[in-house]
This record gives sequence, structure tokens and C-alpha cells, in this order.
Amino acid sequence: MERSEAEDFLYSEARLLNSGKNREWQKLFTEDAIYWVPANDPDSDPEEHVSYIYDDMELLNERLGRLESEFCFAQQPASTTLHQISNVEVENGADNEVTLRSNVLIFEFRNNGQQRFYPLQTFPAFCEHRLRKEAGEWKIAYKKVALLNCDGEIQDLTFLM
Repeated sequence: MERSEAEDFLYSEARLLNSGKNREWQKLFTEDAIYWVPANDPDSDPEEHVSYIYDDMELLNERLGRLESEFCFAQQPASTTLHQISNVEVENGADNEVTLRSNVLIFEFRNNGQQRFYPLQTFPAFCEHRLRKEAGEWKIAYKKVALLNCDGEIQDLTFLM
């Protein structure tokens, strides 16, 4: 995979997240994929350390169901996001596998009547995507979003990264 193709893939993923097309975003993943947002050391073992998110596709499906529910009060009104991607690196592996590393700056805005203290939040992060080609299409087999301030105070992470 060339860097321009990797950038196009990441931009397309960001466009789905930014436009709230969560189920279309979910289709980018393989059936055995992992979606991980560590809560501390990004090199730690997610099965032995706390994570903000550590979902297989069954758990991600449940997460999306909760976000779509009328009872998801933490997302009323729903967040709007903007993902700014940079520093894309491509590490080609086996014939049908590739690892992408990038930096992302995620802006999250929620304008609500509660006048919360943080209507606009910024989340800088290091991302790792492991892609696998299935039926001629690149799919996400693993996604890690390592927040720069993961061990600091984070107000709210009820949206998708």
C-alpha cells in the first residue's frame, strides 16, 4: 500500500465518523477486529490494564446500539466531531496486511442546554490501524487510538474516535 492510498483510507474513515455514519464506519472492520482506546500506557496489555474502550465487534455493535438509543443521555444532543489526520506512515507486512500509523487531532463539540464546562474538547492521539485485505477491500483488523492525555483528566468519551 502506498501512503496516498493509506491517507485516502484514513480520510474516508474520518469522514464517516465526522458525519455520524457509525454503522457504515462499523462496516470498515473485519469480523474479528479489535477497537482499543487505552486509559494509560498504550504499550500495555489491554487484557491486564484498564481501557476506555476495548471492543471486539460484538461489543462495538452493543456500543453503537447504546449510542443510537433514545436513552443515551450522555449524547443528547449528539457530539459533532472533526478528525484532522497527519504524519501517516505505512508499514507493509504480508501480502494482504499493512500497518498504518498516524497522528490525529479530534475535536468534539456538543452544544447543550446544560452549559457544560467543556462544549469543545480536543483530543490529540497516536493511531495505529492494522488493515487486512478481504474480498479485494482493505478492512480494519485492529485500531488503537492512544490519547496523548490518556492518563490525565478526560471529561467525556461517549463518542467514537
